[in-house]
Amino acid sequence: MSKNLTNANAPWCAGFVNYILGLSGTEDMLDSKGDPYRLGKAKRFEEIGSNVPGADTNQKLNNAMPGDVVVLKGDEGYHVSFYAGHDPQSGKVYLLGGNQADQVKVSAFASDTITAVRRVRVDRLTNDEQEKISQLITGVGGKTSESTR
Repeated sequence: MSKNLTNANAPWCAGFVNYILGLSGTEDMLDSKGDPYRLGKAKRFEEIGSNVPGADTNQKLNNAMPGDVVVLKGDEGYHVSFYAGHDPQSGKVYLLGGNQADQVKVSAFASDTITAVRRVRVDRLTNDEQEKISQLITGVGGKTSESTR
């Protein structure tokens, strides 16, 4: 096992996203490109599923659906979470993810830090599987808070 995976200070946002996708039965849709640790880094999620349509980030967020995967770049590196909503007026995007203040919760992030908005291939999911994903996403997490990222 990688030393980083056992370090209490290691980022774990990608681990949370992998866990939820695994529980929902969509892990076979991830393109790990031979990586034995699947998508162990947040930046790798820029490659999954398909691009949410839109010429710019604002249009992509207008077309995003709860559960779409969002990748951001901040001062400390990349972060990956699930889309939960956005406020075009404030420029904030609300994401459900792990390692957000060392918790699983919905947090607000600046939309100008987004590098990708990706849709897990829902065309391959049955209605029951889509419902399971929705339940997992809405059933996990805590209260909404402002991010410090």
